[in-house]
Amino acid sequence: MSLYQPPNVETIEIIKQYCALFDSNPNAIIVLNPEHESVYQNASFSSQFNDSIDELLSIEEVAENWEKHCDAVFQSGSDEFIYDKSTGIEFRTLKLNGNMYCMVSVPSTTALIIQRNKQANVEPSTINNADLKLIDSVLKNSPQAVLILDFDRQKYIAANDKAEKLFGYDLEELKSLSLGDLSPGKVEEGKEAATVAASHLKQCVQTNKRVVFEWQIRLKNGTLLPCEVSVFKLPTQNGTYIRSSVMDISLKRDFAKDVEEKELQFESNINQAIREQQENYLKAFVRDSPIPVAMLDNNMNYLFVAEEWIKTFPTKHGVDIIGRNH
Repeated sequence: MSLYQPPNVETIEIIKQYCALFDSNPNAIIVLNPEHESVYQNASFSSQFNDSIDELLSIEEVAENWEKHCDAVFQSGSDEFIYDKSTGIEFRTLKLNGNMYCMVSVPSTTALIIQRNKQANVEPSTINNADLKLIDSVLKNSPQAVLILDFDRQKYIAANDKAEKLFGYDLEELKSLSLGDLSPGKVEEGKEAATVAASHLKQCVQTNKRVVFEWQIRLKNGTLLPCEVSVFKLPTQNGTYIRSSVMDISLKRDFAKDVEEKELQFESNINQAIREQQENYLKAFVRDSPIPVAMLDNNMNYLFVAEEWIKTFPTKHGVDIIGRNH
C-alpha cells in the first residue's frame, strides 16, 4: 500500500502558480508526484508529446533510465539533480508546500529522436498514377526551384532541375534528403531549424492554405542561401504531400543593401556640400573683415585670416601664413 497522499487544493494551486513560470519554456517540462504521475506539464510538452508520457517513454533511450532517475530523486530526501547523458534529460527535486516532486526537463532534441523513430516505421505512401501526373506537372511547370515533401515520412520524394541547380545536389541526392537536411541548424532564439520548419509545414497541412516564410537553405557546399519559401499542400488522392517552392532572395537583399549604401553616401555628400558652403561663407566673412580677424584650429594653426590681420600683424611670411602656427 502506497504511503503517498494526494495533494490538497492549496498545494495544487501552489503547483500551478510555480509551474506557470515554465509555460513558455521551449523545453518540454513535466512534474511528477512520488507515484510517477504527472501533476503538471507545460505547453511545449503537450505539443511535442500529445500530452502523453507514454509517447515520451516510447523512445527506448528515455525509457531505459526513466524509473531509475525518478526513484533516485524521490529517495534522495534532499535536493537532487540528475543529467542523463544519452538523452540530455534533466531530473531534479522540486519541493512545494512541504511536498516533494520530480521536475523533468526534456530538450527539443529528444522530440526529434521520437520523430525520426516514427519516420523509420512509416511505410511510404502509395502514389497512384493520377498523383504522379500531378506531381510531375508541378515540377515541370514551376518557374522556381521546387521540392516535393512526403509530410508523413518527413522526406523529400521529388525535385525539379531548378532545385538541382540552386542547391548544388543532383536529383537523386535531393530525393534522399529528409526535412532538416537543408536547414541552417539553429535559428532565432536558438531554436532547432528543423522544428521551426516543421511547424510551418504543420500549419500548411492543418489550414490547407499556402504558408510563405523567409528561410536560409544550407547548400551542398555548406553555405547558407537567403530565400523565400512558399509551401502548399497538394490535392493528392493518397498521402500528404507538400510542394515547397524556393526563391533565391540573396540578390534582392544585395540590391537593397546597395540602395541603402548609396542613400547614405548621397546624404553624406549633401552634408559635405553644406559644410563646404558654410566654410566658404565663413572664409569670405573673415577675409573681407574691415578689422584684423584670424581663425585658428585647436593647435593654434591659421585657418583663415583677414587682410587687415596681415597688415596689422606682419610676419616674415607675408600673406603665406595659412597653416602656420601662431
